[in-house]
Amino acid sequence: MKISFKNLFLAVMILKISISGSAYTENRKKQIDKPALYRQLNISMRDSVRIFQDEPEDNDYSINVAGTLFLNGLTMKAAWKEENIKFEEEPEIHEAAWAASLNLDKLIEAYVPLTFSFGQIKAAGSTSKFQRPFFSNTASAFSTPSLNAAGMKINLPTGNDYKKPLAGALDFNYHLKNSIVNRIRLSFLMNENEENIFSAILAVGNSSRGLLSFSYTVGNFYAGTQTSGWFCNHTMIPESRLFCQNLQASFTSRHFLSQISTGIFESPHDTREKFKYSFSCENSIKLNNCRINFSAYSASSPSIINSSGSIIKTVSLFKINPYFIMYTPKNSARIKTGLCFMLEDKIQEDGDPKFFAKALIGTEIRTKNTTEFISFQISDIEPESPYTSSLIPATYTASARFSVNKTPLPSISCSCSIAPDAYTAIYRSSAQVKFPTTRGTIFFLKSSFYLKTKENDPWSGNAEITAELKLNKKKLRTSTAFSIKYVYI
Repeated sequence: MKISFKNLFLAVMILKISISGSAYTENRKKQIDKPALYRQLNISMRDSVRIFQDEPEDNDYSINVAGTLFLNGLTMKAAWKEENIKFEEEPEIHEAAWAASLNLDKLIEAYVPLTFSFGQIKAAGSTSKFQRPFFSNTASAFSTPSLNAAGMKINLPTGNDYKKPLAGALDFNYHLKNSIVNRIRLSFLMNENEENIFSAILAVGNSSRGLLSFSYTVGNFYAGTQTSGWFCNHTMIPESRLFCQNLQASFTSRHFLSQISTGIFESPHDTREKFKYSFSCENSIKLNNCRINFSAYSASSPSIINSSGSIIKTVSLFKINPYFIMYTPKNSARIKTGLCFMLEDKIQEDGDPKFFAKALIGTEIRTKNTTEFISFQISDIEPESPYTSSLIPATYTASARFSVNKTPLPSISCSCSIAPDAYTAIYRSSAQVKFPTTRGTIFFLKSSFYLKTKENDPWSGNAEITAELKLNKKKLRTSTAFSIKYVYI
């Protein structure tokens, strides 16, 4: 068979075009499957103005700007805030807080659960126990506790963090599938003040049958002139470093949540007791339409120094909060009723310890389009105490909240509360209107009112109105808010 040069040339060209087309199709497929580099940009701008009735020379304004860029595996954030800048004075411009976080697991195809962070980052999660080892001392009729042993978390900065030292962090978060060991997490942070924090988490089991978690966090902190506690500003106490530890164990199941937390705090200038301890236990039991939350906290000493050099004033704390849920026929409405009782032993400014009690009852009625909530609280009750101290009059607080949503009309939410005692009375109210707009755009109009009257003293308070516009798109999210506060004294 005779093959001409022309036929051979045509065959080669057809083969070349075919190979090129297949390669282009495969490359195009890879480009489509590969996630885009740019994911999302978030921008937030908030401005506020304060106007003083009796002292117009104190009129000021504040600016808060933050931006976060999400790339594939890389997150960068910058935030800048200037507070209480008087109109008649030259502002002191601060540098913006910034940080970046690199997640290798999202950057490369292999499973490498490592995240590097650098900048003015913050440690959160279990490290908050170094500041406040006790649970929340606010009374709430309904609460949904999250009692997992969280360990240390790394947060990117906000506008308030421009004074924080530069820090670097490494986070190893490994999830195991089809294994009794659910997760292993190791985190380490070090800043330019040579403060070091290490955290480890081990989780066993699963959330459906029962998850048992352990976390251990340890840190070495600097208590000096750069922190705000009385301890670091005291002339009789030199600058020093504080050593803090926290151990948490939690169990999470469908009907029972529990967390035990133990804190160890170093007292470098206490020759009698080098280390002081705190113990906290939080529990939650759910049975059908009933939930009972009960928690207790105790400290070994009333002079525990936290990681910022301040005294932890709460010595002991106990709280119990049961609530019940009922449904009307045909489930047209849900009625939730809760109680809360709390007892706290706290050190006062004069150094004397005092017992306080709070009692709260609240009811919420939720229908398809509305939510109503009323509550009554008695606080600052001082029961019988072994300490000889002056009695503090009880404060009675009545609160109500009403909201309308899921309608084509603007949704409305408003609340008010009154808190009188023997010497003072506090009145609060707030309202919010959410206007329906185009898809992805939300407009809010908020207002608040605060008034405090005191016996034989002039009344004081403020009124504030805020307008906020939010744009939520897939690749871009923006939020712009402007508020005016009128302060009357």
